Amino acid sequence: MKLRTHPLMSYRGVSNWPSAWVGTNERHKPLRGERGILQDVVPSQTENASRFFLVIEDEGSQYVGCLLFQDLSFCRQIYKLMIAHRGHTIFQSLMKDILDIVADSALSGAIIGVRYCGRVRNPYCYAMGCGRQGTQRL
Repeated sequence: MKLRTHPLMSYRGVSNWPSAWVGTNERHKPLRGERGILQDVVPSQTENASRFFLVIEDEGSQYVGCLLFQDLSFCRQIYKLMIAHRGHTIFQSLMKDILDIVADSALSGAIIGVRYCGRVRNPYCYAMGCGRQGTQRL
């Protein structure tokens, strides 16, 4: 499973990836898709906000995107992942396999074994820091 297709990479049932990229200068052309080098990850200034902002550079222009999450815990895990991948392409950061992500130092210790989230039918949910332990519902 790829991180970008993880069921918790969403807000109110709508996938949050790819982000809508907005140029920091009005002369920038709109940017779509998984392009650019991740320059910075900026947390929301709102307390307990389940969103953060990504600043990328593509062909000499700077763009900002926002990732909104329904799950605060998952948002924090992805935020840590993105911080660890500054300087890499967005495509590289989100196409990593979840097992590679778990092995990443930013998320080390996040998985002890495969467990199932009680709300989401996904064995990787606990591994990614969802925090909802339980048995899989059929």
